[in-house]
Amino acid sequence: MKRMIITFLVFTTLIGALGCKNQEKQPSPVGQSPIQTVEKTEAVKTKAPKATVSINLDGQALPWGVLDTKRSTDVTLLDNGLQFRLNDTDNRSVLVNLYAPDFFNQIPIRITQQTSALAPEDVYKVKTQSRLEVLVPSEYPVQGDAKVLYEGDVTLEQYSRSALTVTFQGKGLPLGASKTQLFPMEGKIVLENFEIYDARN
Repeated sequence: MKRMIITFLVFTTLIGALGCKNQEKQPSPVGQSPIQTVEKTEAVKTKAPKATVSINLDGQALPWGVLDTKRSTDVTLLDNGLQFRLNDTDNRSVLVNLYAPDFFNQIPIRITQQTSALAPEDVYKVKTQSRLEVLVPSEYPVQGDAKVLYEGDVTLEQYSRSALTVTFQGKGLPLGASKTQLFPMEGKIVLENFEIYDARN
């Protein structure tokens, strides 16, 4: 009986030792050690958002500073369009809203109906429209600091998950002003490495 117990213990010890040895020899998945995998993951970093904004209001170039990522919004994807707002560190901003049925199947897309030119009761009836608004803050902010494109067109030239280009041209006016104050307004916005908020169903 003693001999059977000793034989059993020796046999169990040998099996355990062989099992440990086999585990040590097994390669890590894809031939990498866990430490190498962690180091690779930490090395991958997201690129910082970058915006190039070129806007002319009544023949005057709008200065544009450094993109303020904390105050700018994500690019929001909707069932019928997209929208975003960019701010610079000097409190200037540009707002872009684009809407059209089957929007993402039509890129590049040019929209000629401006929301600011619609009567309030028609805003929710018109399916294809765009709103482009530029905020140029004054020392003492007033209603006219916001300039909206009133007539003309806004074009989404290209869109991907990491870059988009919007151009616009036409006539704008200070928000709340009469049509007698229309002035030339044009520009180009290139946004790269942006965050996306997908609000589509």
